[in-house]
Parts: sequence; structure tokens; C-alpha cells
Amino acid sequence: MYKGINVTGTEFFNLLYESVDFTSMMGKMTLASSRLESQILLFLKNNDTDLTNDKATLGKLIIMLVSKKLIDKPLEDFLNLVKDQRNYLTHNISALLSDLMVETILERHNLIDSDVSTYIDRAYELKENLNELADIFKNMNE
Repeated sequence: MYKGINVTGTEFFNLLYESVDFTSMMGKMTLASSRLESQILLFLKNNDTDLTNDKATLGKLIIMLVSKKLIDKPLEDFLNLVKDQRNYLTHNISALLSDLMVETILERHNLIDSDVSTYIDRAYELKENLNELADIFKNMNE
């Protein structure tokens, strides 16, 4: 399948797009993110938080949690880290691989075709972190 050959950003993007494993993991990561947002919404409602917008983004939900002093600093930091990783992975892959943005979280230089595995691993780790956070809020809701 992969041959360990150098590829351009555009070629690598196409490999990601064609990878059933990568796209499946991105779908699972997206579902895990949705699960986390639902658990946070439920937690806020359970804590009598006036929610004027049930469609708040993850970032806005975190701000609500912090402003109401419902979470501690380590949980806030973990939520913000995962939010930033989720936003980057979801919204910036094409721009990154097209040299439209600075390389930060994911690699874009000296890519070889088998680096698709690295991107799959990053999406997997993020999915696991999102599910872990969702479980924390689920437990807090019980």
C-alpha cells in the first residue's frame, strides 16, 4: 500500500482523503466531540446554568464552565488543549498541507506517503481524549 516515498502536501491531502482508516477515525473523533459537548450541556443544565444558546461551540461551553466556576484549572486546561487539537485537526488540514498556515500541531514538511499512519494516530488519540472527557462529565452528571 504505502511505499515510503516523498509526497507533496497536496498529494498527502489526497492520500488522507482516500484513506478509509483516516476518514473513519475523523468521523469517530467528530462523534466523540459531539458526545462531549452534549455531556457538558447536560452538566451545565444540571447546575442551573441559564443556557441561552443550546448550540454553543465547545469553546463557549468551556467559557461557561469556567465563568460559573464549575470545573478546576486542570480540567479547564485539558478541555482547552483538546478543543484546540480538535479545531486544528478538523479545520486546518487542507490549509496546512497547502502551505497556507504555519506548521504547529501536525507535520507538513518532509512527508512520506506512510505518514498517513501518523495522522490516523493523532485522530485516534484525540478521539480517546474526547471520550475520556465525555466520561468525566457523564460521571459528574450521575
